[in-house]
Amino acid sequence: MEAPPLIQTPEFVHSTLFMNGDTTFISNGSGDHVTFDEQHVRADHFSFEDLAATMRSDEQHREDCSMYPIHHPGENAIHPHVLSLPSQGLGDAMAVDMSMGLPSGGSATSPSTREDNDEIPSSQSDFSMPEESRAHRYCCTRFPETQPDEDVIAAEDYGRVRPILDKQYQQICEFWKSQQCSSCASPFISLSFLNAMVQLYFEHHDLWMSFIHPSSFSKEDASWVLILALASVGCQYSNVERSELYVLGLQDLLQKALPKDATETITLDQITLAQCLLLRNTALLFSGYEDEILTSQYQRNMLTSMAKSVSANVAESIPSPGDLDPYERWRRWVRLESQRRIVYCIYVIECCYWIFKDAPSSMTLDDFKIALPCNNILWTSDFEKWQDNIPANIEANDRPSLKTTFSNPDLLDTLLNDNSDLSNLVILLTFNVEERRLLRSTQPWFAADIATGLNERKLYKWPDELVSFRTALDDKCDPTIKRFSMLNPISNNAPTFLKVMFHVTNILRRTPLRCLYALSGWQVTVDQMTAAATSLTQWMQQNPTPARENLLQATTLYGVLYDETTGPGCHHLAFLTAGLYIWAYCIVGGEDGTARANGTRTISQRPLRPDKGVPDDVKNSWIQGTLDAPIYVRGVGILNGPESAIRVLKGFRLALSNHRSWPSLRHGLIYSISEVIDGRFASLSPELKSSGWRKNVDRETRA
Repeated sequence: MEAPPLIQTPEFVHSTLFMNGDTTFISNGSGDHVTFDEQHVRADHFSFEDLAATMRSDEQHREDCSMYPIHHPGENAIHPHVLSLPSQGLGDAMAVDMSMGLPSGGSATSPSTREDNDEIPSSQSDFSMPEESRAHRYCCTRFPETQPDEDVIAAEDYGRVRPILDKQYQQICEFWKSQQCSSCASPFISLSFLNAMVQLYFEHHDLWMSFIHPSSFSKEDASWVLILALASVGCQYSNVERSELYVLGLQDLLQKALPKDATETITLDQITLAQCLLLRNTALLFSGYEDEILTSQYQRNMLTSMAKSVSANVAESIPSPGDLDPYERWRRWVRLESQRRIVYCIYVIECCYWIFKDAPSSMTLDDFKIALPCNNILWTSDFEKWQDNIPANIEANDRPSLKTTFSNPDLLDTLLNDNSDLSNLVILLTFNVEERRLLRSTQPWFAADIATGLNERKLYKWPDELVSFRTALDDKCDPTIKRFSMLNPISNNAPTFLKVMFHVTNILRRTPLRCLYALSGWQVTVDQMTAAATSLTQWMQQNPTPARENLLQATTLYGVLYDETTGPGCHHLAFLTAGLYIWAYCIVGGEDGTARANGTRTISQRPLRPDKGVPDDVKNSWIQGTLDAPIYVRGVGILNGPESAIRVLKGFRLALSNHRSWPSLRHGLIYSISEVIDGRFASLSPELKSSGWRKNVDRETRA
């Protein structure tokens, strides 16, 4: 039976890059130039932000593609970038063109493709598989047969929080045993391994989005489910051999420990459940596996509903009595601040969905009437330091809510000076998503009817009213963006989450991510790839100033992330975004050496080094075109037009190969970029088609 659409709301329809052969063009609401019309996402489709999980079925499929003749009705109009592909790459494109109408994405005339789809379970087959069969195949949570190196585990025990107690370990072990069937025999992880994974979480992951206070582990009754959730994310940063399989095992066990829907009862308190759900959804979003990314879409509603419920409880909380014992006051404060932070961190993940998946959030400013998170020093303080740093009135009413902040812009400077990384991040992301909302609201619902069909090779042009609206919006947003650029975490070159998101949101303000993905060939036809190339070319030529400004943002971000080895999953996707923009600029919008329209230029042979910082006056001169200087990109060299394009992708691949966090996501990105480097269209790695299949293959290999 055919699977139902994943989500049928107009908001989620906007999130997909998957298109059929009858595509039209409209703006995506975050840029000045055209992009593809949205199509309904089906359970057998996979969103590209996981270019992360990108590749075709296998080499045999590529050989089958070559049987299709290299011709197309509109061949004379194909963009030079597409024509530059070798014959095999263009042959792959023809195969994609002929297969778009099939639910599986395969060709109706290719027996081997159908065989591949039988051997490698797609998300479609997983969703439609009878419950008994699926339970039989994936009934048990399993870990690698060989135990991890104890020396590696010892090196990863950073001692950031109190060690996990044997009591909590035994609770997890008993739950794992309860989920095993009699026919499955496998070892369980050790207490030392579990503890090291939790320590890794606080060493690496907690830095970019902190919502669990270390004091949570000072109590013996800390939830074993929360410990399991922390370990499942911390394992993404581990150096143990086959860490990816430990991640899959821990995530699988966590999924079984959490409620499947809002009607299922569970013993966890509200805040602990919200923390576990957020950790689980974060792991799904950045896993790289097709089926897990699809699962994350289903679980978003539960997560946002939980955030709204926690927010309502915080808003109704009673102020602490003045005569309360100081230690109890601190405990109460930690709990309230943890609640505020979980609400805003869920919102951050929702923003990541919109930024990296183009999937708008259901959360609005009206959902954020509670105080913004406190500053870093206060949050990380133990009881003694907290007493030294806490103001006389500890109630959250002293800090404005997110909604109040956006209703009263005069509060912005005070908040940005408060050294709260999470608060600053929330404000930055809100500016970006609210700008997207406004632009989306200006798009006429009849845009698709006005758009000219693909066969005529014309692109839909937005009316002048939208251009004026875009300019007016810039006048409001640009001063705030400038204010953010002066914050120390952004002006410095350390790869903080705030700095990474500052650059990636600025790149995507005018350059739709789906256009960059389409240019790489992800799930598109020759027509669609040509349309993306033409659209980007026209925009870069007609808007050289913002195009060059974006290039500086991208090269800065590329340089910052090049040497990072333990970044969160969103850093890998941000790195991809920066690399794709630089690559696109080189192949469709690079400089041609002719005089620019801005008059006199200053000639300089010394390249600009965005990775080292560029003075504002020099940066502005280069953006305006009055300074003629080349750009040096870390790991790539000096950009000099189309011949630099492949070096950008090779530099990205090399850098990511040296990173060690989020292994599945990295594998998918490396595999996909390698396809583009080899002249093929980006496609889905067979190993990342299904996490369940990946675990089964490992078992069969070891057997």
